[in-house]
Amino acid sequence: AGALRWSSAAFPEARRVVWSPDGSRLLLVTSRRLVLFAAGRAQPVAVRPLAGVVDAAFAPGGRRLAVLRDRQLLLLDAATLRGGERPLFAGAGRFDQVAWSPGGRWLLVSWPDADQWVFLRANGELAAVSNLAAQFEGSFPALAGWCCPRP
Repeated sequence: AGALRWSSAAFPEARRVVWSPDGSRLLLVTSRRLVLFAAGRAQPVAVRPLAGVVDAAFAPGGRRLAVLRDRQLLLLDAATLRGGERPLFAGAGRFDQVAWSPGGRWLLVSWPDADQWVFLRANGELAAVSNLAAQFEGSFPALAGWCCPRP
């Protein structure tokens, strides 16, 4: 109906919001923490201090959460924000986006400083595509729009 249901000044450092695939949860990424809300509830269901997060994405099934921070890719439990003590992937330079494949088997990390897209599996399997800027007429491509809609 376009009516405002809730607002808050409690998170002035908000950087990004990410909905879970089924729309039941909302992740707020701030400069210092991850805050998980259940849809329609004003109080967080989970909070995790975590500085340096640049992007996050729920897995297609909604049970896992990929988080990019401080040159690392972490996998967390999407209901509790726990886990991720050991990075799934780490590297030098800036990472800027993460996306899941539609089936949830692969993660794609956008790595502009290496001019690469890195494809990863939870078992450590890795494949990289390099020289992206040259292939896209001198500009590094964003991940948005590269994945087909789910049936």
